Amino acid sequence: MIYDLSRIHLPMARFNPEQVAIIQGEVQLTYGGLEERVEALARVLAGQRLKPGAHVALLFGNDYRYVEALLGVMRAGLVAVPLSDRFPDERNVYILEHSDSSALLCAGAAQELAERISGLVPGVRLLSLQQGGRLPCLWDAGKPAGELPEIAADSISMLTYTSGSTGTPKGVLLTHRGQVWNFRTVAKTLMLDEDDCAIVAAPLYHKNAGMTLKATLMTGGRLVILPKFDPGTYLQATDRYRGTFISGVPAMFYMMLRDPAIETGNFDAVRLIQCGSAAVSEQLIRALQVHFPNAFVGDGYGLTEGGPDVLFSPTWGIRRLGSTGLALPGISIRVETEDGRQAAVDEVGELLVKNPGVTVGYYKDPERTAARFTSDGYLRTGDLARVDHEGFVYLAGRVDDMINVGGEKVYPKEVEEVLLKHPAVHECVVVPVPHEIKGAAPVAVVVRRAETTGDELRQYALQNLPAYAHPRAVYFVDAMPLNPAGKVDRNRLREIALDLYRRDSQGR
Repeated sequence: MIYDLSRIHLPMARFNPEQVAIIQGEVQLTYGGLEERVEALARVLAGQRLKPGAHVALLFGNDYRYVEALLGVMRAGLVAVPLSDRFPDERNVYILEHSDSSALLCAGAAQELAERISGLVPGVRLLSLQQGGRLPCLWDAGKPAGELPEIAADSISMLTYTSGSTGTPKGVLLTHRGQVWNFRTVAKTLMLDEDDCAIVAAPLYHKNAGMTLKATLMTGGRLVILPKFDPGTYLQATDRYRGTFISGVPAMFYMMLRDPAIETGNFDAVRLIQCGSAAVSEQLIRALQVHFPNAFVGDGYGLTEGGPDVLFSPTWGIRRLGSTGLALPGISIRVETEDGRQAAVDEVGELLVKNPGVTVGYYKDPERTAARFTSDGYLRTGDLARVDHEGFVYLAGRVDDMINVGGEKVYPKEVEEVLLKHPAVHECVVVPVPHEIKGAAPVAVVVRRAETTGDELRQYALQNLPAYAHPRAVYFVDAMPLNPAGKVDRNRLREIALDLYRRDSQGR
């Protein structure tokens, strides 16, 4: 069975080839033009003596050529392995080595980085899409000569590496069939169509931007790509291009809300805001609704191994603020307690998911693969959640984030939600520190919107939480540290909080 993910993503190339597909600065690509470039690149790659199923790493910034490369690699029957110009060299080198990539495809400003890291991994061929640059360009290789293979539905389309925030990055194997199923389901759920215009500034290699990219192209909309995220530039682009669909991680939206352009732009065209990839507070959703009056502001949840998209706020019908939403159609979920039983309604446990898009496993790691799946095929997500009587899911943090305070379970998200209701708190993250009596205790790191003190916020928490859950200290920062994907770097915050807490303890 032929099930080519790259062709299914470009239906407008047949139905309306003159429709604009991608805008980046002065570059505009129609669907017909994008289809021609993807087909030509696939044939060039097929003529490069790369065996079907070979792994090809991609190293680009936020560049339209990443889209061409991603689709072209898959159409050539190869497996795409995304890298990032935002990763440290060590991480990119590790992925290049561990993935057994045969080649590294690059363009633009990422070429210098690609040269550097490819030189550290013997046997990797460096291929460039940059015309007029220092490196030989694939487009200059002459007439395409390679024949394209048929793509089996269950063959691997992508080998995507997880963030590695809890250890060595893990290679996640995703199939053509699973990815097509997931993004078709997302597009239908969000009710995207050819009239939509999506503004993308999150890293294209990341699943958040990847969802926007693939769902938009699959439904024939326009994709405006910005080279990086800057809150003012993003808001101006949303105004200029009459963006209808914007998506990002919570940290991006917090920065937008503090930018002056939020007060001066015209955002009447925005009909959908999708916020996810990290915990989304009810307060953030309400603030966005003020500035984007015609938009549905939705929460969402996914993980690379999970399809990737699993939960979305329903865009019509019943809605529950504070919930991450409902399982997408075709996805089964359940919540399991520490002792292995199915959790009761509103009882917190680990979220398990099952759907056609779930990974088939970790590359070269059968033991980890076996540990992540139950005997009946459910993936253990590592995320804590509870499900109410209507099926709405409420995330409570990572399994590893749960803080055991003298035998009492404290979930950081619940403490964060309370502190975010204080009018002086703009952004808040709760992390654990060692406690000589309780074993561990929560502390809060806060970005202020108005003057307040740590004592005031601690008292506020004591009034609204069980005493064992209140933060033992509150520390203020001007902005949250972010990881390469643009999400709050909780590991860095743990280090900051632990250092400050130790200094406070020594000073007492």
